[in-house]
Amino acid sequence: MIHRKAYGTFTPEKVVPIASASKWISGGVIMALVDEWKIGLDDKASKYLPKFKGEKADITIRQMFSHTHGLARGDARNYLHDPTLTMDEAVRGIAKYDLIADPGTALYYAGVGMQAAGRICEIETGKPWAEIFRETIGDPLEMDSTDYFALGPTKNPDVAGAVRTCVDDYGKYLTMLLNRGVYKGKRVLSEKAVATMLSNQSGCLPILKHPYDALDIVDPALAKAPYGIGCWLDDFDPKTGKTTQITSGGGFGCMPFLDLKRNVAGVLLPYNRTWKRDAKGRRYNDASRAFYEAKAIINEILDAGAQPQAGVFPETPAAAVH
Repeated sequence: MIHRKAYGTFTPEKVVPIASASKWISGGVIMALVDEWKIGLDDKASKYLPKFKGEKADITIRQMFSHTHGLARGDARNYLHDPTLTMDEAVRGIAKYDLIADPGTALYYAGVGMQAAGRICEIETGKPWAEIFRETIGDPLEMDSTDYFALGPTKNPDVAGAVRTCVDDYGKYLTMLLNRGVYKGKRVLSEKAVATMLSNQSGCLPILKHPYDALDIVDPALAKAPYGIGCWLDDFDPKTGKTTQITSGGGFGCMPFLDLKRNVAGVLLPYNRTWKRDAKGRRYNDASRAFYEAKAIINEILDAGAQPQAGVFPETPAAAVH
């Protein structure tokens, strides 16, 4: 640990909802089941979900978790946030949603695909998503303050956005990733699983909707970042196929990151529901912009201190900046 600080009335132990920063943790659950050969990233929806018909039948778990599934809300009901349903019922509703693009032809940011993947995990394991998380990621990483009930107890937790956690718990998850799947000497994910998660899964497809659009004031390249499994590759190099900066921002301002160049992991964890609109009418959370300002300062400090340059996968133990 090289830095850990809370401000105001906030404490490192405070548990808050993290919205879409949930996606990265959910990606870890998916990759854990891939490690166990319970599911495959190229398994099709039709293998598990008979309500996915026509072109939807061929949507793969990889596409579900890289926003290339093509699904968009096709009616007025938001099945992700309905706590009265089971996940099975919710995904049956999602199967009715329209396709905004053919699967595998465009990146359209929408968490509905992840809900479908979560249901597939339930079917394959015979366990509810919350229990699958606890067994694969939560307990091995001692994330005792983390669960999927930010919207209240339910059998339909939002896989893409219902995690509530504290800064230390998310830091444990990031430290495991930075250590290539190992936490406190115990392997949680395989090196291959981590490498897959942090590799480009969305390709060079056209981008129809990207959550970092309003961050172009910070860096125009952010809204062009491709997607891994549950995370954005902020500095992806198409020539080498590698990245060193990975994030998974949430609407309430939570910004976890891996910096593979400087061999550090960290998370900014505010809880801020205040949204603003920029000159182009786009909604944004100030905390997201503050993160990139803070990250630039962190980089200057670490570079001045001659931190080890570890490359894509560090050989040295990870450092945490919470």
